[in-house]
Order: sequence, then structure tokens, then C-alpha cells
Amino acid sequence: MLVPAKFANVAFSACMSCVMSFFMTIVITAINTGISGDFVARWLAAWFVAWPIAFSCNLIFAVRIRGWIVRHTSPQ
Repeated sequence: MLVPAKFANVAFSACMSCVMSFFMTIVITAINTGISGDFVARWLAAWFVAWPIAFSCNLIFAVRIRGWIVRHTSPQ
């Protein structure tokens, strides 16, 4: 499946936020509550809250941060 170029930022934001929130909520849930019988349910509850927040933040800030980095790095 090819994503049209005009949706590249949205596709990147969706994928990146999904992967990052997936792993971060696993680690944070395990640290805070331990790995027990209901771990998956607790982790999924945390992930369902975290992913939309991560996606929104990525949509809002990724382009701005990328531009800031480009302006503040020197060419090689």
C-alpha cells in the first residue's frame, strides 16, 4: 500500500507514535504495577490512552522540531 506524499507526515506520526507509545507503556506499566496475571489488560488500558496523545503531539510538534533542528545544525 502506497501512501500519497501529501499524507507522509500523518503516516509518519501515526507509525512513530504507535511504536513509541506501545513500548513506553509496556515498560512503564511493568515498572509501576509489575507483571502479573492482568498485566496485558492494564498495559492495553494505558496504551489506549497514551497512543492518541502521542499521535496528537507528534502531529503538532514533529514538523516544528524538525525545522528547528535543521536551522540549528551545521552542514557537514
